[in-house]
Amino acid sequence: MGRWSLRRAARLATAATGIWLTAAATAHAVTVPHSGWEWGLPQPQGNNLREVEFAGNRAYAVGAFGTLLRSDDGGTSWTGIPTDAPAELSVLEIAGRPDALVFGGECELWRSDDGGRTLSGSFRSQTTCDSSGHVVDASFPSPDAGYVVLRDNRVLRMVGGRLSSADPATPVPNVSYPVAMEFVSASTGVVLTGTGTIFRTTDGAASWTQVVSADDVGELASVHFVDASTGYAAGNQTWLKTSNGGASWQPLAIPPGANRQLQQIRCADANTCLITNYFPGTDLLRTGDGGATAAQVATPTAVGSVAFASPARAVAVGARTAGFAYRSATTVSDDGGLTWRQIGSAPAHGFAKVRAKTQNTAFAFGGRGLVRTSDGGRTWLTLGEIPLLRGDDRILDVSFPAATVGYVLDNNGRVRRSASGGTTWQVVSERQFAYALHAPDPSTVLLIGSRGIRRSTDGGRHFRPATVGRFAPGSTRELAQLTDVDQAGSALVASGPQALYLSQDQGRTWRELRRPGRGLLPVRRELDAVDFVSARAGYAVSGGRLFFTRDGGRPWREVVATGVDDVYDLAFSTEQSGWLAVKERFGRGPASEDGSYVLRTTNGGREWRPQLVSERAILSLAAIGRTGLIAFNPVRPTSPASGVLYTHSGGDSGAASALRLTTGLRRLPRRARITVRGRLVPGGSGRVTIAYRGDFFVDLFGGGRQQRRYAEWQYASARVGPDGTFSRRFPVDGTAEFVALFPGDRTRRPAGSAALEVTAESPF
Repeated sequence: MGRWSLRRAARLATAATGIWLTAAATAHAVTVPHSGWEWGLPQPQGNNLREVEFAGNRAYAVGAFGTLLRSDDGGTSWTGIPTDAPAELSVLEIAGRPDALVFGGECELWRSDDGGRTLSGSFRSQTTCDSSGHVVDASFPSPDAGYVVLRDNRVLRMVGGRLSSADPATPVPNVSYPVAMEFVSASTGVVLTGTGTIFRTTDGAASWTQVVSADDVGELASVHFVDASTGYAAGNQTWLKTSNGGASWQPLAIPPGANRQLQQIRCADANTCLITNYFPGTDLLRTGDGGATAAQVATPTAVGSVAFASPARAVAVGARTAGFAYRSATTVSDDGGLTWRQIGSAPAHGFAKVRAKTQNTAFAFGGRGLVRTSDGGRTWLTLGEIPLLRGDDRILDVSFPAATVGYVLDNNGRVRRSASGGTTWQVVSERQFAYALHAPDPSTVLLIGSRGIRRSTDGGRHFRPATVGRFAPGSTRELAQLTDVDQAGSALVASGPQALYLSQDQGRTWRELRRPGRGLLPVRRELDAVDFVSARAGYAVSGGRLFFTRDGGRPWREVVATGVDDVYDLAFSTEQSGWLAVKERFGRGPASEDGSYVLRTTNGGREWRPQLVSERAILSLAAIGRTGLIAFNPVRPTSPASGVLYTHSGGDSGAASALRLTTGLRRLPRRARITVRGRLVPGGSGRVTIAYRGDFFVDLFGGGRQQRRYAEWQYASARVGPDGTFSRRFPVDGTAEFVALFPGDRTRRPAGSAALEVTAESPF
């Protein structure tokens, strides 16, 4: 019953095109880094990846949005590991044994000694992170010996391998910014710079010696040692080899016609190596004889990082393309990198919407693509390309009243019918001015659009106007902006920015429902999105705020505890259980352009839990059961980290947590400053966001008549003490409302408080 934004109905008709080419699912579902959501498409996951490393069959990969993945079968299947890193992770190092890993990005590093289950230490280079303090690379030749190099040429020794015990070493000579580092022992290592110099230390970074000059080679990007003696370095038009631990380097020949923008190099042994390239990234340079000869090998999709599990098994992830964009594809080779096959699914362009049908069945569609899930979002089947007639045709809506019978509406007004479960399609009607389509049964089809509501009882061949409200069949008055239709239990609800109608007879007749009002005036708000769970109970988004009715719109009440003004989609499975898509980031950093949170309630909106789901916008939500949800994240050529997400756990992860707010007095005799106190259970380190807003009163027409006007929500951050308590002071003038929100962390679920209202004497 999840809905999409009504205002965007026409705009999304021209949204991203293309389909996903699905393949068999990997053995494990991959969760997103910050909540309990899982990837349905693409598989194994859809966040951009930057690095992959192996220790035997154990592999780890890191990438955008704090993504940390683990594989225990040589890269065939992957699981997601929770992180507290919302930014991109670009540093990955296995510290001497499979369970010890160091990962990070920007100005932070984390270490785990149990394969990612818990963190054993962390490091931050600066209190306020800027580019000079970014972590460029880390190298741990053993669990107890580690080094970190920063963008400003600083080198740090991690005493005993502990990230919390950094010992400043001698900086790399300040001739250029460092780009890569590797130590072959506790004392010997090299650092590469972006201009093509290589510096070497043999005394644990106490001193550095330049061993390669920028005059001799081009820009460098990557270094890899096979053992204490043999190593390789690669960069733009440059490929080097050392046989004496980095004391001297010899250039290797790049074959004619090969891509010369070399990037990352990894080797299985002293003879077999693979090198990725910067652009287009769809081929690798491979040598099997220690660099004496080399040849290009093709990959099924562009890749950016490569690693060996064994001399035969190699895995490549991501895709470094123009503009430093990394994609999420995963490819494997079982012959040492000679041939490659892709794991999971390959992204094409995109979908525009998700429609739920039953507790396990939903459809995602856009452009000419249409896919179906029958297991609640875990796997997806491509139904085939819809035979659209013109290049600008797009699928607007899909409805399958039965497993074999389905209907499709495109943006040029054609209705297509399939009697084969989506394998083949036939045009049954043309030139229908509609935005949405719904088929209550295999013979009955409803069109919702600029000509009101039209109904067919012969499989879409002929449509007649339905009786809508007080208007006669065929009237278009007040119906031009109807843009959506939804099943609400046994009823149907049609909606638009300024219209809301209910049918309880399969769409024959419709009666108008009231919309949320605006303040004390009898002015109805424009609707952004609507979702009814029955003929009487429903939720609506208007002006970015959420409203609820239990009696068909008589009346509507605002749901205050969301603490946001930017709700743009919603999905409810029952009156008590639902999700909202919002843009606010709740203290995780600057608001993203499109937004990445959903809010989850299981008690009818009294409390909401903010779940960090994606770094990009969620355009369409669809509830497919009490705990199942499909969230569509748009796929665009410029936004590769996209796909379809689902949850069968409600989206929460970690131990249960709770939030509550209190204050001294709820009613004050005059305006004042108050202290709002709260408690997070369980306690510990972290921060909560307190959303607050006040109202003010204006004299509308003179004579002292008052009109209540709500201010927008504002946000303050509060540090949580060891016992879980926190507090902030706020001014109150009139009525003020407060909501606390905790986005969760690696061990604790998100939590939201009930709304706290405090009233001071009116200024009038």
